[in-house]
Amino acid sequence: DEVKRLYPDSRITLITLGYGTHIRAWNQIIDQVIPLKNRFQRRIETISQNSPSSAIILAEPWLIFRLLSERYDVGLALGSGTRWASYAAGLFYLAGVKERYGSFHVPPAFQRYLSYPLPAVADRTGTNARLLYLYTLPSQRGKTQIDEAWKRWVVKDVSWTSDVFTQFGVAEGDFKVVVHPGAAKAVNLKQWPVERYRELVDFLVERFRAKVFVTGSEEEWGLCNEVCAHHPQATFNMAGRTAVSQLLGLLACVDLAITNDTSVLHLAAVAQ
Repeated sequence: DEVKRLYPDSRITLITLGYGTHIRAWNQIIDQVIPLKNRFQRRIETISQNSPSSAIILAEPWLIFRLLSERYDVGLALGSGTRWASYAAGLFYLAGVKERYGSFHVPPAFQRYLSYPLPAVADRTGTNARLLYLYTLPSQRGKTQIDEAWKRWVVKDVSWTSDVFTQFGVAEGDFKVVVHPGAAKAVNLKQWPVERYRELVDFLVERFRAKVFVTGSEEEWGLCNEVCAHHPQATFNMAGRTAVSQLLGLLACVDLAITNDTSVLHLAAVAQ
Protein backbone atom coordinates (compact mmCIF):
# COMPACT_ATOMS: atom_id res chain seq x y z
CA ASP A 1 0.00 0.00 0.00
CA GLU A 2 2.78 2.41 0.90
CA VAL A 3 4.66 1.80 -2.34
CA LYS A 4 1.53 2.52 -4.37
CA ARG A 5 0.82 5.66 -2.34
CA LEU A 6 4.33 7.05 -2.84
CA TYR A 7 4.69 5.77 -6.42
CA PRO A 8 1.20 5.55 -7.95
CA ASP A 9 2.65 4.70 -11.37
CA SER A 10 4.63 1.73 -10.04
CA ARG A 11 3.77 -1.77 -11.23
CA ILE A 12 3.82 -4.60 -8.70
CA THR A 13 4.14 -8.24 -9.78
CA LEU A 14 3.82 -11.26 -7.49
CA ILE A 15 5.42 -14.59 -8.44
CA THR A 16 3.68 -17.43 -6.63
CA LEU A 17 2.56 -21.02 -6.90
CA GLY A 18 -0.74 -21.61 -8.68
CA TYR A 19 -2.81 -21.76 -5.52
CA GLY A 20 -1.71 -18.22 -4.66
CA THR A 21 -3.23 -16.62 -7.76
CA HIS A 22 -6.36 -15.66 -5.81
CA ILE A 23 -4.35 -13.06 -3.88
CA ARG A 24 -4.97 -10.41 -6.52
CA ALA A 25 -8.73 -10.73 -6.02
CA TRP A 26 -8.52 -9.13 -2.57
CA ASN A 27 -5.29 -7.15 -2.93
CA GLN A 28 -5.78 -4.59 -5.65
CA ILE A 29 -2.30 -3.04 -5.27
CA ILE A 30 -0.90 -6.09 -7.10
CA ASP A 31 -0.99 -5.42 -10.83
CA GLN A 32 -0.29 -8.93 -12.01
CA VAL A 33 0.39 -12.41 -10.67
CA ILE A 34 2.80 -14.78 -12.43
CA PRO A 35 1.82 -18.32 -11.37
CA LEU A 36 4.18 -21.27 -11.18
CA LYS A 37 2.76 -24.78 -11.41
CA ASN A 38 2.14 -26.28 -7.99
CA ARG A 39 4.42 -29.23 -8.76
CA PHE A 40 7.30 -26.74 -8.90
CA GLN A 41 7.30 -26.94 -5.09
CA ARG A 42 8.89 -30.40 -5.34
CA ARG A 43 11.66 -29.07 -7.57
CA ILE A 44 12.40 -26.26 -5.13
CA GLU A 45 13.15 -28.88 -2.47
CA THR A 46 16.16 -30.00 -4.52
CA ILE A 47 18.01 -26.71 -4.00
CA SER A 48 21.18 -27.12 -1.97
CA GLN A 49 21.94 -24.28 0.46
CA ASN A 50 25.65 -24.61 -0.34
CA SER A 51 25.31 -24.65 -4.12
CA PRO A 52 24.17 -21.36 -5.70
CA SER A 53 24.07 -22.98 -9.14
CA SER A 54 21.29 -25.31 -7.96
CA ALA A 55 18.86 -22.36 -7.91
CA ILE A 56 20.06 -21.06 -11.27
CA ILE A 57 19.42 -24.44 -12.89
CA LEU A 58 15.77 -24.36 -11.76
CA ALA A 59 15.07 -20.92 -13.25
CA GLU A 60 12.75 -21.60 -16.16
CA PRO A 61 13.70 -19.80 -19.42
CA TRP A 62 10.16 -18.55 -20.11
CA LEU A 63 10.08 -16.80 -16.74
CA ILE A 64 13.55 -15.29 -17.16
CA PHE A 65 12.65 -13.90 -20.59
CA ARG A 66 9.36 -12.54 -19.31
CA LEU A 67 11.05 -10.66 -16.46
CA LEU A 68 13.74 -9.42 -18.83
CA SER A 69 11.14 -8.06 -21.23
CA GLU A 70 9.20 -6.31 -18.46
CA ARG A 71 12.37 -4.70 -17.02
CA TYR A 72 11.92 -4.61 -13.26
CA ASP A 73 13.70 -2.05 -11.09
CA VAL A 74 13.37 -3.76 -7.69
CA GLY A 75 13.06 -7.41 -6.72
CA LEU A 76 12.30 -8.71 -3.22
CA ALA A 77 13.40 -12.32 -2.65
CA LEU A 78 11.07 -13.03 0.25
CA GLY A 79 10.17 -16.69 -0.17
CA SER A 80 8.42 -18.47 2.70
CA GLY A 81 11.57 -20.53 3.33
CA THR A 82 15.28 -20.71 2.59
CA ARG A 83 14.95 -22.54 -0.72
CA TRP A 84 12.24 -20.26 -2.09
CA ALA A 85 14.20 -17.13 -1.14
CA SER A 86 17.35 -18.61 -2.72
CA TYR A 87 15.46 -19.41 -5.94
CA ALA A 88 14.02 -15.88 -6.11
CA ALA A 89 17.44 -14.29 -5.57
CA GLY A 90 18.95 -16.33 -8.42
CA LEU A 91 15.97 -15.67 -10.67
CA PHE A 92 16.14 -11.89 -10.20
CA TYR A 93 19.88 -11.98 -10.90
CA LEU A 94 19.39 -13.82 -14.20
CA ALA A 95 16.49 -11.54 -15.16
CA GLY A 96 18.58 -8.40 -14.78
CA VAL A 97 16.52 -6.84 -11.98
CA LYS A 98 18.40 -3.64 -11.06
CA GLU A 99 18.02 -3.67 -7.26
CA ARG A 100 17.79 -7.13 -5.66
CA TYR A 101 16.97 -7.39 -1.97
CA GLY A 102 16.39 -10.45 0.17
CA SER A 103 15.42 -11.60 3.64
CA PHE A 104 17.58 -13.49 6.10
CA HIS A 105 16.10 -16.63 4.55
CA VAL A 106 18.72 -16.19 1.80
CA PRO A 107 21.73 -18.32 2.88
CA PRO A 108 25.29 -16.91 2.62
CA ALA A 109 26.18 -18.89 -0.51
CA PHE A 110 23.31 -17.26 -2.43
CA GLN A 111 23.95 -13.68 -1.36
CA ARG A 112 26.11 -13.11 -4.44
CA TYR A 113 22.81 -12.72 -6.30
CA LEU A 114 21.70 -9.79 -4.12
CA SER A 115 22.64 -6.17 -4.76
CA TYR A 116 24.19 -5.91 -1.28
CA PRO A 117 25.50 -8.58 1.11
CA LEU A 118 23.43 -9.41 4.15
CA PRO A 119 24.87 -8.48 7.58
CA ALA A 120 26.13 -11.43 9.61
CA VAL A 121 23.81 -12.57 12.41
CA ALA A 122 24.21 -15.39 14.89
CA ASP A 123 20.54 -16.40 14.82
CA ARG A 124 19.07 -16.84 11.34
CA THR A 125 15.78 -18.29 12.58
CA GLY A 126 14.51 -15.85 15.22
CA THR A 127 12.14 -12.92 14.75
CA ASN A 128 14.89 -10.39 14.02
CA ALA A 129 16.44 -12.74 11.46
CA ARG A 130 13.21 -12.71 9.46
CA LEU A 131 13.26 -8.95 8.92
CA LEU A 132 13.53 -7.82 5.33
CA TYR A 133 17.11 -7.07 4.40
CA LEU A 134 16.13 -3.65 3.13
CA TYR A 135 15.28 -2.72 6.73
CA THR A 136 18.93 -3.25 7.72
CA LEU A 137 20.41 -0.87 5.16
CA PRO A 138 20.86 2.24 7.35
CA SER A 139 23.01 0.53 9.99
CA GLN A 140 25.00 -1.50 7.47
CA ARG A 141 25.69 1.10 4.81
CA GLY A 142 25.72 4.30 6.86
CA LYS A 143 22.86 6.77 7.12
CA THR A 144 24.62 9.26 4.86
CA GLN A 145 24.74 6.65 2.07
CA ILE A 146 21.10 5.61 2.04
CA ASP A 147 20.02 5.57 -1.61
CA GLU A 148 16.58 6.13 -3.08
CA ALA A 149 15.96 2.38 -3.25
CA TRP A 150 15.97 2.40 0.57
CA LYS A 151 14.12 5.69 1.13
CA ARG A 152 11.13 4.74 -0.95
CA TRP A 153 10.40 1.68 1.16
CA VAL A 154 10.54 2.97 4.74
CA VAL A 155 8.77 6.24 5.49
CA LYS A 156 8.00 7.24 9.10
CA ASP A 157 5.38 9.97 9.44
CA VAL A 158 6.58 11.39 12.78
CA SER A 159 4.83 14.74 12.22
CA TRP A 160 1.47 12.93 12.12
CA THR A 161 2.36 11.21 15.40
CA SER A 162 3.18 14.56 16.99
CA ASP A 163 -0.24 15.88 15.98
CA VAL A 164 -1.90 12.77 17.45
CA PHE A 165 -0.06 13.21 20.76
CA THR A 166 -1.20 16.83 20.89
CA GLN A 167 -4.79 15.87 20.05
CA PHE A 168 -4.96 13.33 22.87
CA GLY A 169 -3.01 15.37 25.41
CA VAL A 170 -0.04 13.00 25.57
CA ALA A 171 2.98 14.69 27.12
CA GLU A 172 6.62 14.11 26.18
CA GLY A 173 7.42 12.44 29.52
CA ASP A 174 4.46 10.04 29.45
CA PHE A 175 5.12 6.32 29.15
CA LYS A 176 3.71 5.56 25.70
CA VAL A 177 2.72 2.08 24.51
CA VAL A 178 1.37 0.57 21.29
CA VAL A 179 -0.76 -2.56 21.68
CA HIS A 180 -1.74 -4.47 18.54
CA PRO A 181 -4.22 -7.17 19.63
CA GLY A 182 -5.24 -8.56 16.23
CA ALA A 183 -3.75 -11.34 14.11
CA ALA A 184 -4.02 -12.45 10.50
CA LYS A 185 -7.27 -14.34 9.90
CA ALA A 186 -5.44 -17.32 8.47
CA VAL A 187 -3.45 -17.77 11.69
CA ASN A 188 -5.75 -16.28 14.33
CA LEU A 189 -5.08 -19.21 16.64
CA LYS A 190 -2.10 -17.21 17.86
CA GLN A 191 -4.32 -14.28 18.88
CA TRP A 192 -4.29 -13.66 22.62
CA PRO A 193 -7.78 -13.45 24.21
CA VAL A 194 -9.19 -9.92 24.45
CA GLU A 195 -9.69 -10.37 28.22
CA ARG A 196 -5.95 -10.83 28.66
CA TYR A 197 -5.25 -7.69 26.67
CA ARG A 198 -7.65 -5.74 28.87
CA GLU A 199 -5.81 -7.02 31.95
CA LEU A 200 -2.50 -6.03 30.39
CA VAL A 201 -3.76 -2.52 29.61
CA ASP A 202 -5.13 -2.23 33.16
CA PHE A 203 -1.66 -3.07 34.49
CA LEU A 204 0.12 -0.61 32.19
CA VAL A 205 -2.22 2.27 33.01
CA GLU A 206 -2.52 1.65 36.75
CA ARG A 207 1.13 0.75 37.40
CA PHE A 208 2.93 3.06 34.96
CA ARG A 209 0.25 5.65 34.10
CA ALA A 210 0.82 4.66 30.50
CA LYS A 211 -0.84 6.18 27.46
CA VAL A 212 -1.84 3.22 25.30
CA PHE A 213 -2.48 3.35 21.55
CA VAL A 214 -4.39 0.29 20.39
CA THR A 215 -3.82 -0.31 16.67
CA GLY A 216 -5.42 -2.54 14.09
CA SER A 217 -7.27 -2.63 10.78
CA GLU A 218 -10.67 -1.05 10.23
CA GLU A 219 -12.24 -4.50 10.63
CA GLU A 220 -10.61 -4.80 14.07
CA TRP A 221 -12.19 -1.61 15.47
CA GLY A 222 -14.54 -3.59 17.72
CA LEU A 223 -11.69 -5.70 19.09
CA CYS A 224 -9.57 -2.63 19.78
CA ASN A 225 -12.53 -0.88 21.41
CA GLU A 226 -12.94 -3.80 23.82
CA VAL A 227 -9.26 -3.54 24.77
CA CYS A 228 -9.75 0.18 25.49
CA ALA A 229 -12.95 -0.29 27.49
CA HIS A 230 -11.68 0.08 31.06
CA HIS A 231 -9.56 3.24 30.60
CA PRO A 232 -11.13 5.61 28.03
CA GLN A 233 -8.98 8.54 29.21
CA ALA A 234 -5.66 6.73 28.83
CA THR A 235 -6.30 4.43 25.85
CA PHE A 236 -6.85 5.43 22.25
CA ASN A 237 -8.46 3.26 19.58
CA MET A 238 -6.42 3.76 16.40
CA ALA A 239 -7.98 0.90 14.40
CA GLY A 240 -8.28 1.82 10.74
CA ARG A 241 -6.74 5.24 11.34
CA THR A 242 -3.10 4.61 10.37
CA ALA A 243 -1.42 4.21 7.01
CA VAL A 244 1.83 2.23 7.08
CA SER A 245 3.94 5.40 7.29
CA GLN A 246 1.81 6.67 10.18
CA LEU A 247 2.02 3.38 12.05
CA LEU A 248 5.81 3.45 11.60
CA GLY A 249 5.84 7.02 12.92
CA LEU A 250 3.80 5.99 15.95
CA LEU A 251 6.02 2.99 16.65
CA ALA A 252 9.10 5.20 16.41
CA CYS A 253 7.78 7.52 19.12
CA VAL A 254 6.55 5.09 21.79
CA ASP A 255 8.47 3.36 24.56
CA LEU A 256 6.99 -0.12 24.17
CA ALA A 257 5.17 -2.14 21.51
CA ILE A 258 3.19 -5.30 22.32
CA THR A 259 1.77 -7.53 19.58
CA ASN A 260 1.05 -11.16 18.81
CA ASP A 261 1.26 -10.72 15.03
CA THR A 262 4.77 -10.65 13.57
CA SER A 263 4.04 -8.07 10.87
CA VAL A 264 3.70 -5.23 13.38
CA LEU A 265 6.60 -6.66 15.38
CA HIS A 266 8.80 -6.31 12.28
CA LEU A 267 7.61 -2.73 11.77
CA ALA A 268 8.40 -1.90 15.40
CA ALA A 269 11.95 -3.19 14.97
CA VAL A 270 12.32 -1.10 11.82
CA ALA A 271 10.90 2.03 13.40
CA GLN A 272 13.39 1.95 16.26
